[in-house]
Amino acid sequence: MAAIMKSKLMVFTSIFIALLLIYLLSPTQKFTKKNIEVNSITFREYRDVIKRNCSSCHDYYLEMSEEQWVESNLVTPSSPAQSRVYSAIRGSNVGGDEDMPPKKSISKDDLETVKTWIHDLKKYSNKFSISKKEHLEIKFSKNKELTPIEVFERCFIQIAGKRPSRRDPLYKKVKQDQLKPSKACLLALQESSFLAENRNISKDTSQSIRDNFHRFFTSWYSNYSYYRAGATFLTHDIHPRDSSALLMSYVLWKNKPFKDILLTEGTLQAIRKSNSKNNTHLFFESPLEIREFEQYRYGDTKKKGLSRNWSPKWLPRGEIVDIVKKESFQKTPWYVNRDMNVFLFKSPLTLDKDLVGANTTQAYILNNMGRDPGEINNGGLVIPRTWSRKVLNDFLCRDLPAVRIEDTVKYVQRDSKIKFRSKSSCMQCHTTIDPMAGVIRNSQAVYTSSAGDSSIHIRYFKVSEPKSNNLLTDVDRKFHLRPPTGRFIYRNNNGNLIDQEFNNIHELNKIIISSDDFYQCATKKVLYYMTGIDINLEDNIFNKDLDKRSTYLLSVLKDLSEKFKKSGDMKLLIYDIINTDLYQQEDFGGLR
Repeated sequence: MAAIMKSKLMVFTSIFIALLLIYLLSPTQKFTKKNIEVNSITFREYRDVIKRNCSSCHDYYLEMSEEQWVESNLVTPSSPAQSRVYSAIRGSNVGGDEDMPPKKSISKDDLETVKTWIHDLKKYSNKFSISKKEHLEIKFSKNKELTPIEVFERCFIQIAGKRPSRRDPLYKKVKQDQLKPSKACLLALQESSFLAENRNISKDTSQSIRDNFHRFFTSWYSNYSYYRAGATFLTHDIHPRDSSALLMSYVLWKNKPFKDILLTEGTLQAIRKSNSKNNTHLFFESPLEIREFEQYRYGDTKKKGLSRNWSPKWLPRGEIVDIVKKESFQKTPWYVNRDMNVFLFKSPLTLDKDLVGANTTQAYILNNMGRDPGEINNGGLVIPRTWSRKVLNDFLCRDLPAVRIEDTVKYVQRDSKIKFRSKSSCMQCHTTIDPMAGVIRNSQAVYTSSAGDSSIHIRYFKVSEPKSNNLLTDVDRKFHLRPPTGRFIYRNNNGNLIDQEFNNIHELNKIIISSDDFYQCATKKVLYYMTGIDINLEDNIFNKDLDKRSTYLLSVLKDLSEKFKKSGDMKLLIYDIINTDLYQQEDFGGLR
């Protein structure tokens, strides 16, 4: 009897457990947050559409909650037109940017279901605004904290490229607790300015500091091979390849605000000191080569009587002892468009004149324009968009894309014959770099001659046509003759969209320097030089899931850059870095 009762009890218990599991796992049971979200009627219907049409390739879509759809930027609440998923499935034939699903178009009823659900998401419109994260503090070990003299030795080696002598006044003052190490290194920097009075460091040390920082600034700009370097070796002995770094040294050692690296007009010239005459050129080493190429030609050397001899002035070599504004420039009476299918221009070409700031020196444009000599910008396929990409990277530390997919909506051109202009996925990069490139539309790379011993330079077309209202044209044969206008379209590191028109390079550069990103980028580079810690900068929508280390480092960088933006003085930025707990740890807090 007892066995029968026990058996019945087990059966009853099993049935109860089974029923309980069915109840808990049923789609109508509000058991988890995810199931609560699925219980939305419109979301349930939307999931059915995705399951039928998309899940065979995108099965992970079925695991996403409503919040995750919004957070992923695949959906913009209340706006189907700005929602990436809707733009993809509606089809390119009716204004979408993709043709999904690829083999069979989605039905009108299913499209309407998707639209209804997106409109129903208005409850999320303000829910996912990006808020500023709390700064997380990291406590460092006292055992690994450097002594003041060790901090001074570290920073002095970094700024001067050599160890301090124990006889140096600054070393003695730090050792005797008369100066903080950060203040001692700041004094060394300040006394390295041109014409500064040397009280605590020798002239040799101030020269070492200037030389060391000039090498550091040179590393900020990664492209140092002119576009046709193998065929234009003479260029390297006429153009200072370090012209952008030269502008940075000028700003630092002339005690000018950092923003002037993009606002200084005209061309700079390094005054150099050397104990020997410059008889060696970058591409000519042997005496035979120097004799053979002592006389150069300008013009069309492929045709008799259309070229002449000329002797260029060589760049000076040696230590930089001053930087001044250049007043005279080299010219050739004739020049050519390229070395093949040559067209001869019988008009003067200025060889070594710059525009405004470190991003429009001749060397910077030649290294980064990405166009063949002789090519004329037409606003479509042929524009110097590589230059735009490099400016974003060099001065804002940002890679492409620099906008969100929803920012491209009004710039996608469905009827464009240029394929990348009709796709929002492509325009996520081109929305930024194409309109930005309009600022150097008047530039063209040309040669001094059609011979192999040529040099490459920038020719600037005179503006002779009116401004066009068409920001992104397929082909405009007068594009290179129009004013250098454009738009700067960019999501900054705080996630805010900048969409601003400019009329020239000066206005574009003013937009760039007004941003926090400009100072954060410079801070990132100096911090990396002094600590070896590299911090990623990007639209903060991608920073929501940073770990504690990354969040702390980003907060340190932002604090430093805010002070830097206020002072505009890189010497004070370095001083502030030395004062951080991070810098004064033996191993930089183990955060490298």
